[in-house]
Amino acid sequence: MQSAFGAREIWLMGAHGESPHKILRAGEQSGFSRVAWSPAGGRIAYRYNHREGDKTSVSVESCDLNGANKATILTDDQLNDFNWIPPGRLVYSRWVRGATVPNVNLWELRVDDKNGAPKGKPRRLTDWSGFFVYGFSATTDGKHLAFVRGTSHASVFVGDLANNGTRLLNPHRLTMDEYLNQPLAWTADSRDVIFMSDRAGTVGIYRQALGGSAPQVINSSPTLDTDWDRLSPDGEWVVFGGRPRNSPPGTPYRLYRVPVNGGAPQPLFEVPGISDMYCTNRAANFCTYSARTGDRRGLIITAFDPVAGKGKELLRIPTEPGAQYTGDPSPDGSLFAYEKTDWTADQIHFVPLGGGQARTLTVKGYVILNSLDWAPDSKSVFVGTWGPSGATLLHIDLNGNAQPIWHQPQPTQTWGIPSPDGRHLAMFGVSADANVWMIDNF
Repeated sequence: MQSAFGAREIWLMGAHGESPHKILRAGEQSGFSRVAWSPAGGRIAYRYNHREGDKTSVSVESCDLNGANKATILTDDQLNDFNWIPPGRLVYSRWVRGATVPNVNLWELRVDDKNGAPKGKPRRLTDWSGFFVYGFSATTDGKHLAFVRGTSHASVFVGDLANNGTRLLNPHRLTMDEYLNQPLAWTADSRDVIFMSDRAGTVGIYRQALGGSAPQVINSSPTLDTDWDRLSPDGEWVVFGGRPRNSPPGTPYRLYRVPVNGGAPQPLFEVPGISDMYCTNRAANFCTYSARTGDRRGLIITAFDPVAGKGKELLRIPTEPGAQYTGDPSPDGSLFAYEKTDWTADQIHFVPLGGGQARTLTVKGYVILNSLDWAPDSKSVFVGTWGPSGATLLHIDLNGNAQPIWHQPQPTQTWGIPSPDGRHLAMFGVSADANVWMIDNF
């Protein structure tokens, strides 16, 4: 059983699969994502993710083999992976928030094997940069530690749409560098892709022509982290969410606008949080942002105008507290489409914004839906999905006919954003490489 926060339960069984039984169940808005044995074998340690309000806490906890006598070993929301190795050491990797390249290092914390209590303070073991570290495995004497050292690069791909969006021709990479690049919109003339990138030491907004010329800066602020960049309905502005760089968890987002040809960002208004933001076409002339309610049992869709400011609540959707959702209005403003993005999600919901009966489409043969973007004619959607062979981008019409049009073998997520003229598609793609390394005497 999976939730947006990880596995819901931890079970124990014999070495040959005998007597399986549940020993732990996660609380609401919580989940497990890593389990390790203590060196003596009398306890387990597990990563516990718990969300309260708009903050998710990450801790390593331990318990005995009955799920009792719990102890918190470590609380750190920058924890990546860990292992409990002899003699009584929790070795873990920790990423650095705000780093423009992968920055993950090894740390250790002494732990009592009998009760799982921490002893002393964490100590940093390495000074590395430029790669991720995960997948720990140690020898029984704790003197040798093997791990996976990996890197990944996110790129903008583009292709040409044919047959009403059901075929993708000539897919190729647009951004040819090794930065983290994520496509989020197009310019109104369908000539440039608008994307986020960390190429200037902070996440900024850029545009690049289909011909492959150098990216042009729209906004790159050293003091502002940006997210959810979209083109305004009139095509004159890029609208985005942001908050001060390195601000503490819980700092409110603010919506901004910046001229599509570049300039200083102009603040609009604060929002309680953003899980999605989209804009309709010029005729419908509004944007929306989505935010979860405090108890995470609802998704509130609020309309706004990038020029006039905050609008009104359009829609409120009941949600499961432990699940994630994505959704956006159709370009003509008539429908709001949304989906639950978890391990069993295979449905898209369409709600008329002018009143009427909502309907649900089941995407046959696919689960783990994780993105949704409308075609410009409001008659179909592009949906990313994931499976054992990688990420697949689907074209789905409003009758539920799903056609795979692009596949990436490595990543777990992709999405596709069509150009306003419906002739091109910008896709998110990832390439990764990894090798097993080992260290001694650490």
